[in-house]
Amino acid sequence: MCFIDAATMDTGHFRLTIALSRNLPEAQDNVRAGFLGAPLGRMFASRTVCLYGLGSSAKALARRLPAFGVRLVGITRKSDRALRAIYK
Repeated sequence: MCFIDAATMDTGHFRLTIALSRNLPEAQDNVRAGFLGAPLGRMFASRTVCLYGLGSSAKALARRLPAFGVRLVGITRKSDRALRAIYK
């Protein structure tokens, strides 16, 4: 069994989030067709990011995302004061 630490996992989640916001599949198709610079995608600034489940990888991701000017919303079954400080 392979275990991945939270720092490695959140890096993967972060890359996937950027890829989705930039419409990566469509951009790859355009590059293959010889058309560069489209689609432009979306900026993170002023967006809301929802993290479903607040385990160690989500907490690690939550520490990185505010640098992009996003509002964080976290969903969990537990009520935790420490989590409320992160997800205002």
